[in-house]
Amino acid sequence: TMHVPSLTTGTQNINRKHELVLLIVAGTGVVAVPQIMHHASMETCFGVRPPVKGPVSVIYSCRRDDALLISEMANWCRDGFIQRCVVAITDPKPSAAVFPYIKDVDVEASFGEKIPNASSIIKGRLSVNILQAELKKLKEPLRVVITGPEGFNGAVRSMLEQIGVGLDAITILSA
Repeated sequence: TMHVPSLTTGTQNINRKHELVLLIVAGTGVVAVPQIMHHASMETCFGVRPPVKGPVSVIYSCRRDDALLISEMANWCRDGFIQRCVVAITDPKPSAAVFPYIKDVDVEASFGEKIPNASSIIKGRLSVNILQAELKKLKEPLRVVITGPEGFNGAVRSMLEQIGVGLDAITILSA
């Protein structure tokens, strides 16, 4: 369970003074995005005011045949609820698709030209260089929430440590 507004899973490493929330998600870990957006919106939060007060940015890593919640994230960018959204997209697996008759999501068309400063589509895997470039654009201190498959979570944590993001700023959720 993740605590709000600290966006941590326990009482250790809580840094409540973050200016911005960066969600780094992959695969089904993307479900954390609408959950956190729920706590950042006056219309959907449970309290008198939203507990997540700072801007939210998202880096989403996915395969073209498994791109979930793309239209929702594009709409949140358009509406200003997500400050920045980067989608790192890879080609589908060469093996047979799970749902072969369902068309892949057109990520580029979903984001379109209507939100040029708030989004970017990167063809390829998430890397240290991509993370470093995005972190330079974001206001500190920040809370980084990583959620995806175990291997993804470990790789992103390692990349963030290489860049110099402190462990006290990182929360990892299993997807």
